[in-house]
Amino acid sequence: SGGYQNNRTRFSEDPLEMYAVCTKLYGQGHIEVMCHDGVSRMCVIRKKFRGRSKRHNIVSVGSYVLVGLRDWEVVAAGKKRKCDLLEVYNQTDIEKIRRFLTEEEWHLIKYTSEDIVDDDDSGIVFVNLNFFACT
Repeated sequence: SGGYQNNRTRFSEDPLEMYAVCTKLYGQGHIEVMCHDGVSRMCVIRKKFRGRSKRHNIVSVGSYVLVGLRDWEVVAAGKKRKCDLLEVYNQTDIEKIRRFLTEEEWHLIKYTSEDIVDDDDSGIVFVNLNFFACT
């Protein structure tokens, strides 16, 4: 009666696969990630993680993910390098990955996920003006 669920944790087995943490959501299938090598990249969410398939793969700010680098892509000046989303990790997978990474790599993405602050300051200030003051 239950569906099949893969409980195996996917580890990075290729030099072009990196662990990362999501820092911004852009929409249209794009997010910004901070990889464990200290480089911020634009991540493309593949079709596998969109639509009906996103039930257990919801990506939000602070989510730990596995990304695949694009070494074949030419990057224009002033643009970020792109990567592809390969895996979204849950809390139990994160503990397994922490033992897999070195301390320097883990602290880089751990502190990035804790220090994420929404710096989108639109300049709107709400002020309470009391027009019914007695003079």
